[in-house]
Amino acid sequence: MIPAIFGMHVATYLVCELGGRTIEEPLAVKGRKKLWEKLAKDLTARETKWAGLEKQQRIPLTDQEVGFVFEELHRSKSSFPPFESLSRPTLVRWDFSKPLSVTNCVVMSPQEASKHEEGYRNGLSPAQVWGKEAVAAVQRRQLEATRWVDAIY
Repeated sequence: MIPAIFGMHVATYLVCELGGRTIEEPLAVKGRKKLWEKLAKDLTARETKWAGLEKQQRIPLTDQEVGFVFEELHRSKSSFPPFESLSRPTLVRWDFSKPLSVTNCVVMSPQEASKHEEGYRNGLSPAQVWGKEAVAAVQRRQLEATRWVDAIY
């Protein structure tokens, strides 16, 4: 049994290598819902602070949409090059002049989120805070999100 499983794994690896495809590390599924709930709770707290939401008011994203933004859209990594895996991810509104939505939400570390908010407080645009490469990466993800949203709704 074990040699057969090993053989299938080697065959899959070789086919992917020959086809130029990378095998992404699968994430553990257990406990993901709790992570999405934590990300949504943190985003709600951040939006309460920035957008003036009332204490018990909810953000316009469901936990499943938060999971989509984090897992599918940004692939559980930072939204900025070099797209690092984060030990403590945070969702943040990308452009504070636009409403919070699936297309206007990015993944950052808490330190990057503070820098992002500080730039907004000082009247800087996201391009001035992060540079052209990061803005281009976020715009690609926003386009992808728009396609997903149009296909679903």
